[in-house]
Amino acid sequence: MLSTQLIEKTKANLFATEEEMAKNGLAATERERTLRVRELYARWIADPTLSAADIRRLAGERGAGERQSYEDVALVKICLGDMHVMKREWYQYLFLQRIEEGFHIAREQNDARAFASLASALGKYTRLDAAEPALPAEPPQLLVFTSDATAAGYERIADQECRQIERRYSGETLDFKQETISIEQEPNVERIT
Repeated sequence: MLSTQLIEKTKANLFATEEEMAKNGLAATERERTLRVRELYARWIADPTLSAADIRRLAGERGAGERQSYEDVALVKICLGDMHVMKREWYQYLFLQRIEEGFHIAREQNDARAFASLASALGKYTRLDAAEPALPAEPPQLLVFTSDATAAGYERIADQECRQIERRYSGETLDFKQETISIEQEPNVERIT
């Protein structure tokens, strides 16, 4: 059974570099496993006709034991299930990586025009030119506890109306006789010793 901590760590670091994983506090074995799951994830996206057994076999070839290969397949399926969520994050990651590559190439070739174009694209992507919307200043809500039903918007029922309702439904309730039992003396009971 997969722990939620393992699932969350795998999801959070699926597309991270090894340095980022180390910075996030993953141990060497966790980094190795995350890289293996990433490879299996990429292989399954590249070839959706692969079966779970094929992915398990690939995990075994990459150093996973039998139980761990089953867990790796489960992790890949969880990440694939979140593909519609991960898609945006993947494209953001991919875009930033391509921009970084472009900056590196433009810097190597001393191409100021390409550098400015990339800076413009990055600014447009991150919306640095738009002013941040101001949050509306709302007063904090005052929370008052009360047992008065009128505070919740209910109307108070008149006493006379309450008595009529009580008379109408009192015949439908069970009547219990109240008896008072007094114990004056203990009954004679023989005790066996």
